Amino acid sequence: MHEHEGKPLAAVENGRDSLGRFGPGNRAAVGRSAGEAARLRALVRQAVTDADLVGLLAAMVEQARAGDVTAARLVLEYAIGRPRPIEDELPDPSAVCIRLEFDQGG
Repeated sequence: MHEHEGKPLAAVENGRDSLGRFGPGNRAAVGRSAGEAARLRALVRQAVTDADLVGLLAAMVEQARAGDVTAARLVLEYAIGRPRPIEDELPDPSAVCIRLEFDQGG
């Protein structure tokens, strides 16, 4: 059980406690601790050389040039960053005032 402000939190039917967190026994709550994840990342950094990274990047660029959209997206995101959402270039319709004039035919 979790403690919150001195009150135990009971798990509800969906496997979460009353604050929405994964409760004890919920299989989705299983994962690596931050220390374990950091240790594994350090092992990967030790195993992968600069030459390995250059080779992997060259292979990804080649796949992108061959039409692999996923490879192209990955290369571009790392090279120039993720694209920002496009802002609407039109003004807010509620802020626009339109004046209509009609020819009275005279």
